[in-house]
Amino acid sequence: MGLLNKAAIYPGGYIFVVESNNQTAIPIMDLPPGTLVTRVLVEVIKPAVRSAGNVFLMVGDNVIADGYIAPCDAKASAGTLYGSDTAQPGGYLKATETHILQLKLDTTVDTQGIYRIIVEFLGFHLIK
Repeated sequence: MGLLNKAAIYPGGYIFVVESNNQTAIPIMDLPPGTLVTRVLVEVIKPAVRSAGNVFLMVGDNVIADGYIAPCDAKASAGTLYGSDTAQPGGYLKATETHILQLKLDTTVDTQGIYRIIVEFLGFHLIK
């Protein structure tokens, strides 16, 4: 019995500006195992344009496409912020294995949108 290990925890965050590419996922960052994502926000800088019908954006990873931000309106006005409402976050925020955070749209658009993605997380590393 005794101390098995100890770890230092550090808060972190990144801001990315991403242009959509229709239904092709845009890789944003690798999330190493054990990373606890505390919040993901998406701000519309330039909305996507589609002449007919809705278009949704989502932020997830290579496992669950909407794991961090549930589908939301990619055509919303510039300045619209997603992820601050409790109904908008996706199904999980903890990476239990390596995940690739990504943004994608659910359909093809006439003009791609530009979005600011803010990722806040807690990371750790083992110390002696």
